[in-house]
Amino acid sequence: MANSDELCSLTSLQNLMIRGCPRLADWWAERLFCLASLQILTIGSFSEELEYFPWPSTVSAASASASTSSSVTATTDVDTNYHPNPKQYPFMSLESLTLYGWERVKYLPDQLQHLTTLRDMSLLSFIGLEALPEWLGNLSSLHSLNIWNCPNLMNLPNMEAMQHHSPIYDL
Repeated sequence: MANSDELCSLTSLQNLMIRGCPRLADWWAERLFCLASLQILTIGSFSEELEYFPWPSTVSAASASASTSSSVTATTDVDTNYHPNPKQYPFMSLESLTLYGWERVKYLPDQLQHLTTLRDMSLLSFIGLEALPEWLGNLSSLHSLNIWNCPNLMNLPNMEAMQHHSPIYDL
């Protein structure tokens, strides 16, 4: 398996797909912060045993960034206010994100709400997902939201939250 230093040498990588690799569930979230040029990410379908989607947190991202650069000061937000900083938060250049879920995942990772450049999002096979979060309406660059095979999804964000968009929704 490649280590993070080898992946960091792929400075021009713009498209990455990791699917159906249960042993990478925790690995990827800690090691892909260095891919600053990443624009398209397809990831998921990790392990039926996990009850959450393993997305990097601001704490681990800040720590990982600090360990790769001595000029970066690792800071964490204790409260819910967050100010994205590309040096401390991964995937800030993402334009397209496709997530593959599984039965036990009932919530989308809250960290997704900070992906301000995201234009297209697809959610596939989130069997346990019952509601989309209201913060989805805050993704002001989002133009396309595709949802497939989410049979328990009963609630979308309210109309007020979604009026910030003029996207195409494919449910």
